[in-house]
Amino acid sequence: MSKFYTSDTHFNHKGVLESCKRPWKTVDKMNQALIDNWNKVVKAGDIVYHLGDFALSTKHDSWDIDYIISQLKGQIFLIRGNHDDKNMKKFEKWFIKVDYLKYIKEEDGSKIMMCHYPMKSWRASIHGSFHLHGHRHGNLKPYGRAIDVGVDVWNYYPQTWDTLKTAILQNEEREDYNYLNNEK
Repeated sequence: MSKFYTSDTHFNHKGVLESCKRPWKTVDKMNQALIDNWNKVVKAGDIVYHLGDFALSTKHDSWDIDYIISQLKGQIFLIRGNHDDKNMKKFEKWFIKVDYLKYIKEEDGSKIMMCHYPMKSWRASIHGSFHLHGHRHGNLKPYGRAIDVGVDVWNYYPQTWDTLKTAILQNEEREDYNYLNNEK
């Protein structure tokens, strides 16, 4: 069993195609690509923490939220985002658990605070904990031990803790490091 982290899929959201300059011409193509990418890395028994803005609407053409969620592998926990509130009745039946914040300990002992929104300070941040967030679609300069796990940052794939931790620690070591495009 592996764990994955992601956010801001924005299934069924036509406006995100332009506002985030996503590479698809239609919502149908975006929805299918996000599902395919998800299922390329996530297996049936894996855990996925989705840090909000799962979908904008419950239906777009033939893309019902029930159908989308049924296509995704893994056991999905949702950290609520600003676009998730109107879909909570459907989400509560599909996701393992729905929270506003989630604090976990990874297998390597790392402590992680998850929230849809980026924080300047979080639980145990002065003691080396990490913060995973979404919401900004890669438009926030990395800081400290915080990182944006949104699909727009990570080539539209959920990421493992090892990948995220490596990026965070590289950023911590090199002030000029930009995890968005891995350049100085």
